[in-house]
Amino acid sequence: LRSVAALGLATATTGARRRAARRVALARAPWWQVPFLALWVLLSSVAAGVGLLLLKRPRAAVAAFADAGSLDPFRVVAARHRTRGGRQLRHRDIDTLFVPASAIVRRSLDRAHEAVIAPSRLPDEHVRDPEASSGLGRLLVHPALLAVLASVAVVVAAGRDIGGGLVSRFGSGVTGGELVTTRATSSTLWHAAFDGWHGAGLGGDGPASPSLALLALPTWVLEQLPGAGDLTSSAGAVVGALLVLALPLAALSAYVSSRVITSSRSRPVRGAVALLWATTGAAGAAVAQGRLGALVALVLLPPVLAGVVMLARPTGTATGAFATSLGAAALGAFAPPLLVLVVLACVGVAVVGDNGARARALVPAVLGPLLLGPWLADVVDDWALAATGPGLSQWGTASTEPLALALLHPGGAGSLPWWVSAVVVAAGLVGLLAPRRVRSVATGAALLGLVSLAAALFAPRLELAPTGLASGLASAPPVTAWSGTFILPLTLALLAMAVVGAETLRGRLRTASTVGFVLVGLATAGALGWFGFGEVLRTWSDERPAVAVEQADNDLANRTLFVDPGTTGAAYRIVGRESSSLARSLPRDLEHDAALADDVAGLLDGTQVSAGPRLAQRAVGFVAVAESAGEDVARRLDSAPGLSRLASRDGYAFWRVAALGASPERAVAPTRLSLVTGTDRAPVATTGEHGATETTVTARDGDLLVVAEPMAWAAHAEVSIDGQVLRPRADTEEPTYAVPAGTHDLVVEVTTEHSWWRLLQGMALAIVGFLAIPFGTRSFRSKR
Repeated sequence: LRSVAALGLATATTGARRRAARRVALARAPWWQVPFLALWVLLSSVAAGVGLLLLKRPRAAVAAFADAGSLDPFRVVAARHRTRGGRQLRHRDIDTLFVPASAIVRRSLDRAHEAVIAPSRLPDEHVRDPEASSGLGRLLVHPALLAVLASVAVVVAAGRDIGGGLVSRFGSGVTGGELVTTRATSSTLWHAAFDGWHGAGLGGDGPASPSLALLALPTWVLEQLPGAGDLTSSAGAVVGALLVLALPLAALSAYVSSRVITSSRSRPVRGAVALLWATTGAAGAAVAQGRLGALVALVLLPPVLAGVVMLARPTGTATGAFATSLGAAALGAFAPPLLVLVVLACVGVAVVGDNGARARALVPAVLGPLLLGPWLADVVDDWALAATGPGLSQWGTASTEPLALALLHPGGAGSLPWWVSAVVVAAGLVGLLAPRRVRSVATGAALLGLVSLAAALFAPRLELAPTGLASGLASAPPVTAWSGTFILPLTLALLAMAVVGAETLRGRLRTASTVGFVLVGLATAGALGWFGFGEVLRTWSDERPAVAVEQADNDLANRTLFVDPGTTGAAYRIVGRESSSLARSLPRDLEHDAALADDVAGLLDGTQVSAGPRLAQRAVGFVAVAESAGEDVARRLDSAPGLSRLASRDGYAFWRVAALGASPERAVAPTRLSLVTGTDRAPVATTGEHGATETTVTARDGDLLVVAEPMAWAAHAEVSIDGQVLRPRADTEEPTYAVPAGTHDLVVEVTTEHSWWRLLQGMALAIVGFLAIPFGTRSFRSKR
């Protein structure tokens, strides 16, 4: 055999030489093998590229896909023409010159194993790993475990005044403060997040918080557990569990995240800082006031900011960038203002970091908001959505002084006295005195603290919406941003500055600082346990009687109208099977619920005889009036047509509303869907939210399908008979559809808003989630 330069190039391992090797094979193979060999080259290149992508090797995947470029017909034909007439050898005669296929397979499997599973480290008899666990004794005194147990003790002690037992909060949920607990399920939350027409009462087409979809996931998992059928509210149980577990989870999150800025010998300091994070600043107020977004931020904010710090270092990885993006998106779903701060932090890293840090930091800065999908369009229409979140609004004028805010005192139930948190502020400021580089964690924490402090001071002046939109009272105070949202990153920045400053100490000073951290952590935990969460929250129970709950959840799907008369007028709310957000954010637009105002007023003062039938037309099956309204109002309702008195319950007097129609086939109570012929009404089973159903109906000539929803509902719903879409009539007060005679399959579907955008959002979440999974060793990931 004669060796030439072309063969030397063809047997090398670079991309260009691999493609040359394939072209040599195509040029020297028998003509009848060329199509099969070309197909094999194409399939193997694609398969190798896909496999390398699954192993998260993007550069190698690009090189594998590029190998398909060897299928250049012109160069292959020209090479076959140049080498025509040459001597050919059988493959078995030169088989020993090639690497066996079995060796190639074994090598590929070894590389894949290396990419997925980190190689085990050989034990060293002379070196002891300080992070390695060594028995039950070391576990019991581990600072992380001690911090979590201390947080649990604080929750038990501070929650002594919350109504109901600790166990009952897991089963029924908690209400009061900013929480709005209902009989919500995972399906309810999912439809509230994605349907074009959603929300409690008569519903609407306003913006929905992305947090609803995230809450639906643990709610669904809970519903699959044995005994979950006995829960009063599965979504409420998830929120109740979060209230109980938020501080212990925050302590664990802070301990793990603080490893980014401490050495391996600083575990006692990390444990003390974790306890401080779970008990200082806005942590207690978040639990005591039921501020759902802040509870989630307590757990997510430390790892997200720790991820930003890791991205700024030369050892940062693409995996860390995508994991930080996921965490930032989840944080933004519950606390949008904190997502804004994370994006600003990433932009700051991109400005002052090197090229690698710049590229990594821009990933969460861009992907974090984009992963929230169509919610970004809602923010463009209403900027106030980016300034608050579930439970992160201040309804009414805040009375906290600016100096108290600077000392980590947000005000309200669960807030520690300013002099308790002042120690943390002083420790953070002292930590700034330690020598450092300009581009350091301490400098970044100081900038984050300044921005957070400015936002906390400005929040009470940031008017988001007038409370009158929800209360109906023009004189009601406005809704502003809650200052505690920004006290959270301010607290974290102060703790980071204190820890970084303590890391520079040596000898006895370092020991003294460690003891100081532990004593301050125990003091703040004891103070929160002593002062407690207050009596704002209580265990939730459904105010409706059992028959109203049953009819709301079964095929009738009717509603209950609660009326609370006041000195300036009567306030009312409509409760059905649907739910809105589990915590107050911005006031809801009650335009469609307000359509019942005249009927409610006429019912209370007795001036409107048709009030009862008109409420039944809206699928209101029960009316509840606060007993404080007086006997005169009760007597008027007793004499109102279509209403019959029920037993009182939880401070409300109840009346049943009679169903419409005179046919013997009419429902026992008002129903969401009806087949109407003249004055006769036949019920249609409702299986979903806001009239959604999939059932079989038998209609007569002239029958109309009437949906007890506002007319605007029809623009967000699709009604079909045997697959043929029906159009609503334009001359009715409610969505009404003509149904042909006969037995038909009826499908009423509330369409998903921005369906294509939602699909792309789901695909992006799946891709980013896969890219965030760490494969192999850190050095392996940093070289990808």
